Amino acid sequence: MTMNAEHSQNEANNRQGRIKRLFTQIRVWEALTFLAIALTAEIAYWQGSLTRQALESGQRAFVVLREAKFSPIIGPAVLPPAVPGTQTSTNPPVATQIGWQFIPVWENAGNTPAIELISRANLYSPNTLLLPGFTKADLVGDNINIGVLGPKATTNFGHFLENKDAMIGMKNAPSATLWGWATYKDILPGTPMHITRFCYVIQWINGDPSDIKSDLDVRYQVCPREGNCTDQECKAQGYTW
Repeated sequence: MTMNAEHSQNEANNRQGRIKRLFTQIRVWEALTFLAIALTAEIAYWQGSLTRQALESGQRAFVVLREAKFSPIIGPAVLPPAVPGTQTSTNPPVATQIGWQFIPVWENAGNTPAIELISRANLYSPNTLLLPGFTKADLVGDNINIGVLGPKATTNFGHFLENKDAMIGMKNAPSATLWGWATYKDILPGTPMHITRFCYVIQWINGDPSDIKSDLDVRYQVCPREGNCTDQECKAQGYTW
């Protein structure tokens, strides 16, 4: 092979090598570009997700039990006995007391309305008959469909009714447990159902349950092992809503 032919062959080999290296660099740059685009999209997705979560946490409805109270329920007015010698009474009607109604005061501590709000409450006595896990069940009764609860607003819906004799019994020997829950949604799209649960043991009652003008002061203690949670905390404790 002459020197010119050998030189031409070397030139051709060099060109092929440069072309191969060029295509290799192009493929590397394409891969790096694709990776950069994918990483950018992934970062944008997670930034958007974190921003959405922050917005939901700051703006969502959050229903909590603000107060648990008993309110007197007054029955229809009845006439006292008639004055002797007459057929009708001249004395004013007297109201009769039926009992005391339990009212869980729910508050929306969030910044947007809570919708589809449903409340439930139970009372059982004596405490010694309650087994672990009792808060996962409800006694006979109906749910209270409250509906919409605006931000910073509270409810005042009554649940079960206890007669004055039962309240006197609980005052003399406190041994009753209250538990219940509220489920609701918020107005932010794509967000799940929320739940708040409560459980209290009645410690003592101050006031006269037989007096309709008495302002009963009922003191509670939080149930020590179950029944007080929200959302994911409730799932972690084994509640299925």
